[in-house]
Amino acid sequence: MGTPQHRETEIADQADHVVALGIDNLATLEELFGERLGAEIVSTMEDMIRPLLPDGSDLVVTSRARFLITIKRARGNRVNALVAELQRNAAAKPVETLFGPVAVTISAGCACAERTGRDDVDNLKTVALHTLHMAMLRGVGAVEWAADEWALLQYRRELMSASLATSHALHSNDLVVVHQPVVRAEGGNTISFHECLVRIRQKNGVLLTAGKFMPAIERLGMATVIDRRVLALTLQTMREHPTARLSINIFPQTMQDRAWMELFEHEVGMEPDLGERLIVEVTESAAMLETDRTRGFMDYLRGYGVSFALDDFGAGHTSLRHLRDLRFDILKIDGRFIRDIEASPDDAFLVSTLVSIAQRFDMMTVAEAVQTPAEARCLSDLGVEYFQGFFFGSPSLRLSPTEKPMPLIAAQA
Repeated sequence: MGTPQHRETEIADQADHVVALGIDNLATLEELFGERLGAEIVSTMEDMIRPLLPDGSDLVVTSRARFLITIKRARGNRVNALVAELQRNAAAKPVETLFGPVAVTISAGCACAERTGRDDVDNLKTVALHTLHMAMLRGVGAVEWAADEWALLQYRRELMSASLATSHALHSNDLVVVHQPVVRAEGGNTISFHECLVRIRQKNGVLLTAGKFMPAIERLGMATVIDRRVLALTLQTMREHPTARLSINIFPQTMQDRAWMELFEHEVGMEPDLGERLIVEVTESAAMLETDRTRGFMDYLRGYGVSFALDDFGAGHTSLRHLRDLRFDILKIDGRFIRDIEASPDDAFLVSTLVSIAQRFDMMTVAEAVQTPAEARCLSDLGVEYFQGFFFGSPSLRLSPTEKPMPLIAAQA
């Protein structure tokens, strides 16, 4: 998407700037010790910042504890130097609070009137705050410069376009699910289950892939709405295909979405067989975000016979202790390790290690994004049990037949 990017070039002439500063770990500290601690830190940071500002500068603290510094007629290199000095001072020593000393770091989003083409300070502040958000997504102590106003406007336009397209699709039944088969390594095209993938049917009939709209939808807080519709469509498909076993992906927010849970309880309560044929896929990052919440969600759905897959395994930083405690039924090995694996000893070693981990915890393994016979042969030799990828089947609106009797995946007790 057209998000503002970092610029190394300097502004030669003097121009108005706005710098937005954010305390990287403020939200975490407030969650641990309360808002009173946060207020102390913000006050201390304000006292640190003010004496360092150039004459004529203006400092405002927003309701979300962001520091907005307006600097009149300055050069970019001076602004960069000021930001660096503020970051050094913030990190130099812990902040003394009633709860004891705490360490803080700050990130910055910088906007220049010459770069953005905006002379209005309020608009410049908006650009700086958005750029700060992008900086804080990049990491602790990051600094980001807004490239231009057009990039921000384009990004907003893409967000709203995705929102409107999704809303229309939900109301016109153009949000659909396609199915990609997962096959056994032994047995060729014997299908074990299908993964359900969400698509939007456009006016020309072409299906828009999730990567084109889901990141924006998640940013706009609509992910749970999509997950509810996918659950409803998936359960209906399983009713129509009594031997089918289907997997669905969920966002982290869905684990605490009461509406999703009520839909599941109502439908599966009437037909328990549906729960026993449903697989829920959770990404590594989502699973590790709040392990207690993940464990509670998994344990509850397992009471209905639901199985769980850890998606994109190997791409994140799953603790082996968490892997042991959560007891996924299926580990799906991330596709980045699969491409041309037969020519990559390092990837082969990594996959072999992941397979050994899965076997240790009695979990079945699925290799994602398998594209060639050579990859499939290598993966089979490494002990991978199931394959998913275009070589074995593209995502399709039609559901391929599943063998009878249906292959069982016993949910972990």
